[in-house]
Order: sequence, then structure tokens, then C-alpha cells
Amino acid sequence: MQKLREWIKNLKPEQKIAVVHDRDADGMCAALLVMKGFERLNLPRPVRLNQKLGEKTITQATIRKLRKLCVTAVITTDMAVDQNPLSIKELEKFCKVLVFDHHKPSADIHSDKTTVIRSQDFTEKYCPTSKLVFDLFEKITTCSGLEWVASVGTIADGGYEQWKDVVDYTIKTKGTTFDDLKKIGVVIGSVSLHEDEQLIDALFWKIYEADHPIEVASDKEYEQYINDIDNEIERWFKKHKQKAKFVGDRIYYKLKPKYSVSSPLSTKLWDVYPNKTIVLVQDRGKKFLEISLRRQDSKVDVAALVQELIKDLPEAKGGGHPRAAGGKILRKSLKEFEKRLQR
Repeated sequence: MQKLREWIKNLKPEQKIAVVHDRDADGMCAALLVMKGFERLNLPRPVRLNQKLGEKTITQATIRKLRKLCVTAVITTDMAVDQNPLSIKELEKFCKVLVFDHHKPSADIHSDKTTVIRSQDFTEKYCPTSKLVFDLFEKITTCSGLEWVASVGTIADGGYEQWKDVVDYTIKTKGTTFDDLKKIGVVIGSVSLHEDEQLIDALFWKIYEADHPIEVASDKEYEQYINDIDNEIERWFKKHKQKAKFVGDRIYYKLKPKYSVSSPLSTKLWDVYPNKTIVLVQDRGKKFLEISLRRQDSKVDVAALVQELIKDLPEAKGGGHPRAAGGKILRKSLKEFEKRLQR
């Protein structure tokens, strides 16, 4: 809390602030809570930015955009920005930086200009970034009425069992349901995977202005986006027994989906194979191949595994949590990646 209080206290009136968030429900909800927190502290509303799908560190395109907008203070939510420390150093040339995150640390990026606040600083329990942000701002201003936003991010990011009492209390006091909160997370995920930036922006502000979760959960506008993604996940799930390679306690599955469904597909697979390490490589015809890893029983730390698999591969990035991780590799590195996976 003190880090946040000091960072805000040291803001200058003329500074322009931006919030850069991950595209998933936890990242979006955390960003929304930051912006609501600023509003309730009577501070200027930050600019909101998100990056392209799969971009977990600050990109050159984002740095150029921040410069163009004359931003001098940046807040990131639920992004593993420490996987690329050089981009943070570049940001520091014209910005002070505040990082809210809950991923396993990849590098120490603390400096005079960069402040990092992690869930691990406060609890040993798995704690999504949206809950972290809510709890911190609740200590310096009122966050009354925003508990449901934090609960959406917590449920969507797999934190319900760890924070069941908090989420259940929110459901009771807000007069909502678990299914409605879960559905909002599904809406965010489905819209994000369609990669329509205007649609993502409109959804963000719809949630921002909503007084009750039913306003978002009952909106039929998003049903087709949910169906598109569900159908794509199901299509590749049905193929996995024929197409995936089952070697020991590992499942290796390469896919070329219409939408970027490797992350939700790997999560669906881990419910079927809780005692196996699931490794998905997704090819969407781009420069990089995307990797998703899962291990439900925690016997393998997949965040450490992905680091091992991509070590010294050119331009590769990876990280996450002990039970769920991700990354990307150049397509020319695939053979080496597969070779390491067989060890």
C-alpha cells in the first residue's frame, strides 16, 4: 500500500498517465479498478491502452504510442513486463512506471523510476491482479460498489477457490450470481480473441459505466462472439486424441485455429488430464508461434518448464504461474523446442 501511496503522491499535476493492460479479464478488470481508483481520488483519468493478442511485455509500438500521446507515467496491469527489461529501460527515458502483477518474476526491474507491486508481496495464496489492485486502492480511497469487478477478474483467472469467501460475500451483498460474474469474464475473453480493438474498447467502457453486473451479463450483443470461440475450442478439443502426441506424462498438441484459442483449450484439457503436463503450440501464420502450458496437480512447475524450453532461443519469451504458463517462439525455433520437450 505504501508503494502505491508514494507513487501517486509523487505524480505532478501536469503529468499525463496511461494504463496499459493485458487483454484478458483479469488485466482488463484490474485496469478498470485503477481508473476508478483515480476517479475516486479526484485525479485525472488515465489513458487506456491494450496491446495485441499475446503481447505480455511492452512493445515498441506501445512505446511509440505513449511518446506520441506525451505520456509521462505508465501503469501496467497483469502484464509480465519483466520478461523484457530493456523495454522498461526505454520507457524510463520519458516515464515513471508502476507495475501491478501476479506472475512469477522473470527479472528484477525495480529502479528509481519503476515500482513493482506483486500479489506475492502480500499473500502466499494465488491472487489475481484485479484482487490485488482492489485491495490496495481500498486502503487509500473507497472502492465501495466495485467488488464485483474484482470478482469477475478473480473468477476468470482461476482464483475463486482461493478467495471463495470474498467472492461469495460480494455475490450476496451485490445481489448477483456466480454465473453472471463468470459470464462477464467469458465475454471479455471472447471479445478479446476476436481481435477487434473497437469492440474491446466499447466493452471496457460498458463495464466501466455499469452499476451492476447484470447490465453486462445480460447483453445479447456478445452471444455470437462467445459462440464463435466456444465452437472453435470444441472443434480442436474433439481432434486432440487423434492429433496430439501423448508421451509419458506430457501431451503435446500443435494446432492452427481460426481464433487464438490455445489458452482456453489448454485449460479445458487440464480438466480431462489433471495429472499430465499439457503443451500446446499454436500457429496462426505469424512470425511467432504461441505456447500454452498447464499442469493441474502442480507436480510440474510449468512456468519454470517454459523457461527451460525456450532458454537461449532467439526472441523467445515465456513465463506465468506454476500451474499455467505461456510464451512465444520464432517458427524457425520449433524443431529445437520439440527436441527439448522430448528430453
